[in-house]
Amino acid sequence: MEPMMKKIGVATASVACALVCALAAPCGAFGQAPESVWAAPQQAILAEDILTGEGDRLSRAVVVANALGPSRMSEEVRVALIALMERLNNERGYARSEGIPLNDVVNGEFFLEVTDVVASLKDPRAIPGLIHSGNYASSWNVVRGLASFGEQALPEILEAIETPRAREGIASTCLRALAVMVEDAAETDLSTTARSEIARIARESLGSQDRARVWYGVPIAVALDEPDLIQMVREISQNTGALTARGIDWDGENMIRKKALQALSERSNAP
Repeated sequence: MEPMMKKIGVATASVACALVCALAAPCGAFGQAPESVWAAPQQAILAEDILTGEGDRLSRAVVVANALGPSRMSEEVRVALIALMERLNNERGYARSEGIPLNDVVNGEFFLEVTDVVASLKDPRAIPGLIHSGNYASSWNVVRGLASFGEQALPEILEAIETPRAREGIASTCLRALAVMVEDAAETDLSTTARSEIARIARESLGSQDRARVWYGVPIAVALDEPDLIQMVREISQNTGALTARGIDWDGENMIRKKALQALSERSNAP
């Protein structure tokens, strides 16, 4: 398995910049609208570069797809980007299983670039891959992308969180997405059943022996604003030694207590 190129070459970057400028140009600037430049044949070539390209060719294709944007992107390019993300997930998974540094197989910056582009598509077909990407990198764009699906993504998010021995990266990505989902409830339009399931996850997280799960459970609990959950967060914020009694280290407890105090303070000051 060949390592992914770590940087876009100068020549490639120049070509990519030129393409981005063409895409951003106002209609008629080159005698035709940017959309006409990216008709079906050009989009097909771009999709092929995403699926089969390596190194500079692949890097350039992702830059161009990002500049093209979801509204002007063909179905073929969307599918290719989702497939690329899944492929990179698998390649990073292979590297981890073999004890190979992840960046030796897929450069981290490029990986994040791809996941962020895919997250921007808001395509439900990307949900499993976006969840899986949390194993290998932390991206706020991925978190918000998952949250934007609302209840549609909930079954797969819950399954990922509840999978025995789920890796911390996947669990934390999914827990963060749940917090945003609840905070943006007006947009995500969560049902009573969905809120009940999320509240269950919040309770389990706050009562966990896992430092990361308690940490990410706090904002979910506060966002839900249910009395029993608020009381759990309040106890964490006030009861020194409660978390260390579960086996969480002292530094972890202090960090979580501060997070709980801050979350409760922000709730009190909310309009």
